Amino acid sequence: MTTSNRTRFGTTFRTAPRLRVLTALLALTACGGAFAQHAKLDGALSDIVDQQSRRQLRSLSVEADEFKPYVKSLSDSEGRVLVDLYLEAGTSIDAFKAQLEASGAKVTGVNRLFNNGAISAYVPTSALAALSVTDGLHLAKLTRRPHKNVGLTTSQGTPVLRSNVANAAGWTGAGITVGVLSDSYDGSPLSFTTVRAANDIASGDLRPPKWVLDIDADPSNTDEGRAMMQIVQDVAPGADQCFATAFAGEAAFADNIRRLRTEPACRADVIVDDVFYYDEPFFSDGQVAQAVNDVVNSTTLAGRPVSYFSSAGNQGSAGGGGAIDVPVATFSTSPSNLGNVNLASLSTCTSSPGSGSTKANVGGGFLDFGGGTYALPVTYSGAGSTLLLQWDDLFYQGKVTTDLNFYLINAAGNCVFTFATNNIAADFGEEIVGLSGGASGTYRIMVGRTSAGTKLASRVRLVNLDGWGGAPFQVRNGPTTFGHSAASGANSVAAYRYTYPATQQTPFIPAFESFSSPGPVTIAFDAAGNRLAVPETRKKPDIAAPDGGNTTFFYPNSDYEGDGFNNFFGTSAAAPHAAGVAALMLQKAGGPGSLTPKQIKSILQTTPAARVIPFSGGAAVKGWSLYDGFGLIDAVNALNKLP
Repeated sequence: MTTSNRTRFGTTFRTAPRLRVLTALLALTACGGAFAQHAKLDGALSDIVDQQSRRQLRSLSVEADEFKPYVKSLSDSEGRVLVDLYLEAGTSIDAFKAQLEASGAKVTGVNRLFNNGAISAYVPTSALAALSVTDGLHLAKLTRRPHKNVGLTTSQGTPVLRSNVANAAGWTGAGITVGVLSDSYDGSPLSFTTVRAANDIASGDLRPPKWVLDIDADPSNTDEGRAMMQIVQDVAPGADQCFATAFAGEAAFADNIRRLRTEPACRADVIVDDVFYYDEPFFSDGQVAQAVNDVVNSTTLAGRPVSYFSSAGNQGSAGGGGAIDVPVATFSTSPSNLGNVNLASLSTCTSSPGSGSTKANVGGGFLDFGGGTYALPVTYSGAGSTLLLQWDDLFYQGKVTTDLNFYLINAAGNCVFTFATNNIAADFGEEIVGLSGGASGTYRIMVGRTSAGTKLASRVRLVNLDGWGGAPFQVRNGPTTFGHSAASGANSVAAYRYTYPATQQTPFIPAFESFSSPGPVTIAFDAAGNRLAVPETRKKPDIAAPDGGNTTFFYPNSDYEGDGFNNFFGTSAAAPHAAGVAALMLQKAGGPGSLTPKQIKSILQTTPAARVIPFSGGAAVKGWSLYDGFGLIDAVNALNKLP
């Protein structure tokens, strides 16, 4: 194909084979070749297009011990891949959407309020080449599978919150509507669970929801949203609920947040979610965070301002996560202390994208991780390992100033894999480092900066999602709360296990979950996208709530205390506990709209009891900490604060 030609979508497309995890597909394209990273496509989509052009490579095998890109994506039953598309200024969103649908794509959501417009859609892989040269498109990005911060029974979190005491006093959340966002409501395969929504309704563990916007049936669905709804009902048994999927793309997620407030059949007063997308910015408010702030603050959207709750994340260092944070980034073109690192190998090692990478350009120098360390030892598991490398540039608005690349170095000093997207051309300041294959063990990582751009980024962070380790990721206070949970309008919720150990059942003794993501959050840009002279520091997480309580089905084979019911762990379970308390507060205050989101947030932050700050070993105190926010919330204390 000739990328200099401008074109519209064609009308005839072949259906590609079903794609789930694209490791094998991308492995074939990671070898490089005479292709350029396709304009307007991110590296993962560019690799797919190149693979379709390299038909002869279909006969090649990939050795089991090779490093391969590991990309968790979403596809539909027709094999179309989920893509988020960002439009250029002046583009008609409706006209572009119509062209997209004419190409064989299925649009799942439109965010008209982000920059020049964003669309989520399942796109035929055979349409990607034409998409890359389409008028009106700024960038198309493969949507990674969002990360979840994962009646017959009642959550043991209710006595920890003392919501059971509030319920006995008549405060049940009656008249209040809670909207829930997660993967699915009733779309999991029977191989995951035979307990369906109808069973939960029949057993009294779930009231019939007012409105449901579910995702299509998918083998990877887990109905985590329904488990969250069970928790909300346990805390606020009189509240109504709605559900919308958060797994239809980032633009669709933002759209569904607003729909839970504006949809006449729902009109939520409280909203809660438990997911994040891999490309949500660390250092600015992305489109999902902006949607959160809209539903919390807007006086022009239909419906009432809502209180928004989101899981803080499960990326704490003790839970196998952790962060490497470089708050004042410096780069050297002549780094020392490299040991046996062969810098010449950086330009020749296997890369993602396979074609058109910027791996050979290190003219901007190498990142000093601290103390003159440019090659940092870490461990790699070899089994689907993912970390996020981001820096403080603004995404998708033509303002990326810095191009960084990630290099993995083996014991012999040679580069074995690099992630080297042309970030300035692609317009996002991130490398999603997903790898599988290769030998597990200790490697060194380097971050190189190309000579391109004005290089204004001054803060760099790597967040481990899974599979990486070593001392650099074991710093407890490495900040890993990010994305829309860090929005100023959101209540970011950390987790306490309802009791520990499992034998401690009378009374429950809550224990802080060490995997809970710490803060704080650093924001480098204002709402208009201007770089702040002094970055804003947000106290996140905001509060904590219990996790680990019972559900009827989630998560399978996780019966913590041996009572016959599965237990739901993670900040994904903590967030709906907190949302249920907000419903109780609204009922007591007088019903929908009787308290502003700011009032609810303030009460929840000022009423937790004094506690020992996690990992401190000190005396019990009140106030904010970077681990559990303002502490474990208490429904009775919160209600007593109301008239």
